[in-house]
Amino acid sequence: MKDTIIICDFDYTIFNPGILKQAFAEALTQYGLDASVYDRGYAQAKQSSEGFYDIVHHAGLIAGAAEVRGKEMRGAIVQHWYELINLHSASAFEREDVFAFLDRLPHGYEFIVLSLGELLFQQEKIRASGILERISEAQVAITEAQDGKDIYLGRMLDTYKHVYFINDDQGQNDRLFATFSQQVGDGRLVFFEMRRPYKTIWQDRLQEIPGLHLVHSLEEVLPYLQAVTEV
Repeated sequence: MKDTIIICDFDYTIFNPGILKQAFAEALTQYGLDASVYDRGYAQAKQSSEGFYDIVHHAGLIAGAAEVRGKEMRGAIVQHWYELINLHSASAFEREDVFAFLDRLPHGYEFIVLSLGELLFQQEKIRASGILERISEAQVAITEAQDGKDIYLGRMLDTYKHVYFINDDQGQNDRLFATFSQQVGDGRLVFFEMRRPYKTIWQDRLQEIPGLHLVHSLEEVLPYLQAVTEV
């Protein structure tokens, strides 16, 4: 068995999607649409049949609501949005925090970015963010399956003695914590729930949960990792 791996989520954990959302909404004015139209279709596009946000479906909903130029407008909006991904993803990426974390990571620890979402959309955000300056493409895993993180986490627990999982999604963390409660109890799996200031929809955790730590940056994860290596 290999020793230790850190699995780090992307959106809202080390990347602020709100910056792209604002740019996408503002871009709609170039098509004679109000920026507020963006929000009307977002929730529906996020609840696609695949279970995650679909950028093409979202653009289609907006074009359909406008009742003009149909597929032509949808294609133009999608192309424009992908240009904005290239333009704004670097500013949405928590570059300083992530690179400092990688610089101070204990020797021998492996690091993986694990993201759930539509493949091309996630690939483009990750590529344009700049994180590939410091990690290889082999250190990025993207899943389109709703249980993809469950499956991936299970595989890593079969491969590594210790797994550290950094993720913002509270409901997802609770589900995975319950699924892998034995490994948490054995100390082989530790959760770090990321709470960036640009995501504010969590419920308060009223008591400490052994094996789950609330953090606001990757820097706050480091002392725990360093304490483990000193034992």
